[in-house]
Amino acid sequence: ASSTAEENVTQVGGSSSSSSSAPGILPFDMCDEDVSPSDHYFVSQSSLGTRNLMMAVRREMLVLKKGLLEGAEGVPAPIIVRTFSSRSDLFRVMVVGPPDTPYANVPFFFDLALSDEYPREPPLAHFHAHYVGNERLNPNLYVDGK
Repeated sequence: ASSTAEENVTQVGGSSSSSSSAPGILPFDMCDEDVSPSDHYFVSQSSLGTRNLMMAVRREMLVLKKGLLEGAEGVPAPIIVRTFSSRSDLFRVMVVGPPDTPYANVPFFFDLALSDEYPREPPLAHFHAHYVGNERLNPNLYVDGK
């Protein structure tokens, strides 16, 4: 059975709590071999894994490991990124809405894919549209993920 976007983002840390920064949930991490990107929007896109792409992926991983903010007591990390050991060109990202905004503590989920032309070409992005009641979370984020 495939996992949902939310489960894949939190599965590595072993907790799905979004109300606090649980110990063990790192802002950036790689999912274990047993976590498949089967529900990732770009999983069917093949990756040739060129040398340049692998170098770019390693560079991005170092930036993400060092540059993402940690959560604080009672406050989730504002951005959580996961990649897959079987497909390091695919990323799943959760961005939490900042405090004191209409999006406070609302999680936004994205699937990202690095093409073989990365970094000359930008990553592909797909937004997982989640709704609060009958309203879209943001008028600029559409159901089809654009």
